[in-house]
This record gives sequence, C-alpha cells and structure tokens, in this order.
Amino acid sequence: MIPRRNREECTRLLTLLVSATQRLIKPYALPMLRVLLPKANDPNATVAANVLMCLGELACVGGEDVYPHVPELMEIILANLTGPSIAKRNAALHALGQVCSSAGYVIQPLVVYPQLLQVFGRILKSEPNSSVRREVIKVLGIIGALDPYKRKVPYVYPNRESRNLTLYRRVSPPRNRTRLKYPQQRRLISHIRHPRLQRTTIRRWSLTHCSEF
Repeated sequence: MIPRRNREECTRLLTLLVSATQRLIKPYALPMLRVLLPKANDPNATVAANVLMCLGELACVGGEDVYPHVPELMEIILANLTGPSIAKRNAALHALGQVCSSAGYVIQPLVVYPQLLQVFGRILKSEPNSSVRREVIKVLGIIGALDPYKRKVPYVYPNRESRNLTLYRRVSPPRNRTRLKYPQQRRLISHIRHPRLQRTTIRRWSLTHCSEF
C-alpha cells in the first residue's frame, strides 16, 4: 500500500503536470479523467482535494469533450461542496468554475441543481476567508443568471415603512402602454383624417411626449 504522504505528493504533482503541459496532455485528458473520478471520494481529505483540483485542470484541457462527464463531475463536486472538509470544499469550488467555463455548462447548473444557490449563500455568509468569497462570486459569474421571465424569482426588500415585501416578477414582460399628456395634442391628432398620417403623428408624439403607466 502506498504511504499517505506519497499519495498526497503524487496527486499534487499530477495536478501541476496537467496544468503545465496542457497541449501535450490533451490526448490523455479524458482517460485520465475517467480514472480519477472514483479517486475524488478518497478518505484522505488532502488526496481528495488534490484529485478535485486535477479534475478541474483536466476539464480545462479537455474543453467541450468533457461535457458527457459533466453529470458525474457535478455529483462529486456537490458532495464535496456540502461536506465538512474545508480543503475539499475549496477544491470543489475551484473545480466547479473550471468545469462550467471549459465545457460551456452555464445556466443549467442552477436549474438542474437548485441547491447550488443556497450552498453559495451559506459560504458567503459563513466564510471568513476573502479569497474563498471571491471564488464564489467568480463561479456565480461563470454560471450566469436565470431568466426572471421564464421562472418566478422572489425578491425580498424593505419598503418605505421598513416592512419586508416579497414581489414576484411576471412570467412574461409587462406590456408597455403609452398615452398622450396634453389635451391639445389629442385634439390636434384627432383632426387628421388620413389613417396613415394619424398613426405617424401619434408615433412621433409617443416618442417625445408620452409617459408609461
């Protein structure tokens, strides 16, 4: 059996090798990734963290070819993000950003794994290390934002009376309606008999003297 110290050093050196020789290692990226996936659940936290870092580097090397393995990678990353080990959590957070950016896996992580937002919020609130918080913001920027018009997203904020109100955005964008401000403008347009000229005049007044309500 390989001693614990040797395993930690081997996984660390493998991560550095993949990071430094990306062009040379590219033909072997997917076979290495398939071999290392089970090793991410190693009982040794340092070895598991190094393997997660190596998986992230392999995702950068493999690019879009890694996409078929994204579900397996996401299961491992989520398991380590919510685990008690800080080293494994930080490595999983870094690997998540690399996988999403390299494989083009954006937006969908928040749809398929809705607990991600709760995990990120918990890390931002409880993590004293500023570099980890910056990494969370970086990963959120890579993944992207949900479309508020396709899904109802609650927004909680205090109003003028300092009471919390929860507002939901509409599923479809609101229909903009305009009206003419001044009666004399409406009378002027009403005297135009030709339909096309009337529509053109209304459009011009709408661009300059109309308000939305």
